[in-house]
Amino acid sequence: MSCICQYILHSKTPGIKNNPASENIKSEEYLLGDPHEEKEPNAIKKDIDAIDAGATQAAMWLLKRKVCEYQVSIENLENVVKTLMEKQNSMLTDMYRLKQVNFELCEESRMQRDYHTMERNAMIRELRDVKILLSHRSKLLEETIQRNTELMNSVQEADEKIYLMGMKYLKLKNSIIFGETNSEDSEE
Repeated sequence: MSCICQYILHSKTPGIKNNPASENIKSEEYLLGDPHEEKEPNAIKKDIDAIDAGATQAAMWLLKRKVCEYQVSIENLENVVKTLMEKQNSMLTDMYRLKQVNFELCEESRMQRDYHTMERNAMIRELRDVKILLSHRSKLLEETIQRNTELMNSVQEADEKIYLMGMKYLKLKNSIIFGETNSEDSEE
């Protein structure tokens, strides 16, 4: 059934006397009746007014229905807009909170980077100082080894000289002792 038919069916209540829809049907029968029958101009005007009133009432009913549908649509759209605004506010709140957390993390990261840079530079300086100290000590060790080698050579040369001197002394002593015993033997 179309919307107008629903209106016409629902508007036929027993307590209502001048129903424009029923008048509309009667006026159509009256207008379509016998063409030879003469009608009064006032009766025709009433019938036409009743038809117009019925059509207007049906159009009004359709317009009211559309208005109701549009009001429901508007309320739904308002609810959607409210929901979207709430979500947007929630998202903005989260965004500002995350922005603050990001700023704090960036600040902490910068401080950590500065600390690690200073620590790295200190370690590089210590490493350079250790390398310098090691090179000085290796030079001192080389010099000490060289001196020790020279001293060992000198000691060995001295030992050899002492040994040679001891051998010469023993030869001399033996030759003196042997020479005395030979001279005593020859004196005897």
